[in-house]
Amino acid sequence: MSYKATLKRFTRIIDFVERKNFPTLQEIISHLSDNENEISVSTFKRDISHLSIDFGIDISYNSVKRGYFLDKENSINSETFARMMHLLQTSEILQETIKDNRKNLNYLSFDNASYFKGINLLPPILESIKNNSVIQFSHQNFSQNTFKLYTLNPYGLKEYANRWYVIGEINNTKEIRTFGLDRINDLEILPQKFKPNPKQNPIQEFDSIVGLIYSTHPLQKVVLSFTPLQGNYLKTLAIHPSQKIIVDDQEQFKIELMIKPNIEFIQKILSFGNSVTVIEPSWLVEEVKQELKNAIKNYK
Repeated sequence: MSYKATLKRFTRIIDFVERKNFPTLQEIISHLSDNENEISVSTFKRDISHLSIDFGIDISYNSVKRGYFLDKENSINSETFARMMHLLQTSEILQETIKDNRKNLNYLSFDNASYFKGINLLPPILESIKNNSVIQFSHQNFSQNTFKLYTLNPYGLKEYANRWYVIGEINNTKEIRTFGLDRINDLEILPQKFKPNPKQNPIQEFDSIVGLIYSTHPLQKVVLSFTPLQGNYLKTLAIHPSQKIIVDDQEQFKIELMIKPNIEFIQKILSFGNSVTVIEPSWLVEEVKQELKNAIKNYK
């Protein structure tokens, strides 16, 4: 069986275990097996061993519940793995579609061509992160239309709004910055190594914000009320992974988020226009009000 098929099975295992409430071994085997392939117990146990060793994702057995579960506390990042696998599957589907008929390209419209710009830098940057190698590059400043040379201790890569960014610490400082790969030129992996700061986890910081701009606000509860129509869209595409539905009826769609609000989050709220009302915290209510008043001033 191909490695692609194995990766698909990995994804199916994670999805099923997360969706089901402590599925038994037999339930998992039945789910993974189909008319063409019968999955054995030994194959499943080998799969969860590979998931743990190769990807840091632990599928464990709970003897009290008598079923398997995704041990998120001991797993590195199951959401990232699932996202990566879904991207691979999408790529494969599109590849097969184009193979069937090249004219199918005429019926495909991608969101933004810039998504692919700089993507060739992913492998070398990922390698430098893994090896703790310092990188150097020239980065374009759009507002000033200038290029500046940076030396960076790279900590991770993040995808946001169809673009990839490298996150790291400016060499010989404690300043954390993000740089769009689409604006990076002349990337060089230096022989110099850096020692990662164990107290510094910039990737994890993004778990509590919307977008790429760090927030000085503490983690807090944010409550938003939307129109029922807008709520239908938010059910399929959440604003943030912490999104929790409080009210869902014919009058409103109210959600709760646990985040560190930043400017990008405020811009996100403003993008919903009159479909949203900020309920709490009070300081955010006032800030959005002021932004709306400032916007009105542009239309005299």
